[in-house]
Amino acid sequence: MLVSMKNQPVPAWTLVFAAVLGVYCTAIGVVGLFDPTGVPEFVSGADNLGTAWAGRMAGTGVALLLAIVLRSASAYAVAFGAAIFREVGDAIVAASETSDGIPLPVVLIVLLVDIAAFGVSLKSAVESRTA
Repeated sequence: MLVSMKNQPVPAWTLVFAAVLGVYCTAIGVVGLFDPTGVPEFVSGADNLGTAWAGRMAGTGVALLLAIVLRSASAYAVAFGAAIFREVGDAIVAASETSDGIPLPVVLIVLLVDIAAFGVSLKSAVESRTA
């Protein structure tokens, strides 16, 4: 089933961002579930933590991709809400002195886009309920 930008309840940029972030999160999360030592910021001996990190990544990615397929503004809002908190955790880690992962400015940009996407998704969800 092809997903077109038509009939999506959110602007095209939100759909594209959800697709890119959804594919990235799902792919890196699933890979991390099979090999937790490959996740970013892995600490030797922390396999359980790496697996938990991978699960949250995959879960966020799947939620974003399902929002696209379901064409639901509410689903977009829920998925981007999860992505915001995922990104807050990443920002805390990126701000630490021991971080070797994605630089803090990149994480903060993604966080701001997550917040904007959440806002337009929530606005669209509320408008569709009152229409």
